[in-house]
Amino acid sequence: MSASVLQELLPQLRAAYAERSAALRQRFEEFRRTGGDPAESFYELCYCLCTPATKAVSALKAVEQLRAREFFQRGLPLEELEAILRAPEHYIRFHRRKAQRLWRAWQERGRIVAVLGDSQHLLPQQKRRWLCDNVAGLGMKEASHLLRNTGHRGVVVLDRHVLRWMRRLGMPAPEHPPAGAAYLELEQRFCAVARQMDFAPEELEFLLWSLEVGEVLK
Repeated sequence: MSASVLQELLPQLRAAYAERSAALRQRFEEFRRTGGDPAESFYELCYCLCTPATKAVSALKAVEQLRAREFFQRGLPLEELEAILRAPEHYIRFHRRKAQRLWRAWQERGRIVAVLGDSQHLLPQQKRRWLCDNVAGLGMKEASHLLRNTGHRGVVVLDRHVLRWMRRLGMPAPEHPPAGAAYLELEQRFCAVARQMDFAPEELEFLLWSLEVGEVLK
């Protein structure tokens, strides 16, 4: 990142952080509490499985329907999951495929929440690798999203909004989230720039995302 770009954008980002810091801190505290609750951690997984190619607000509404029907505790038939996801008031794109992924995730919910809740033996990066390898529908971005939303630090959600900001900050970044080693390399570059700007990487990433969407959701 060039010094001129940093000089131009850093005051803007610091001002935005000052304005939103209370909301950001509150959201990170909510993430921490979510990570301590197996059911809520599972519903965060459901959210992250629903969000690709779908608005965050629609995914949140769909997950509220899953929570109201006690999906984590009781399970739901595949046909009912499809009906929830295709409801017009919160339509989830690719609802059939995502319903199948939700159903499979429920079948493996015990292993998944055990991995998410293991703070003694697994680093966040190791959890991410396991999630990508074992949960259908989770790539690097989605697994990072799940970990961030369950209170983990050390991983960054490089979605298209954050990638757009990376390009504004003078960092080479693709239009769409990369996979595998390319994601890790891009994440390392982002973290280095965040620290150069005196931001925690997770907080800068969430700040940039909130600036793009206009509010602090998740």
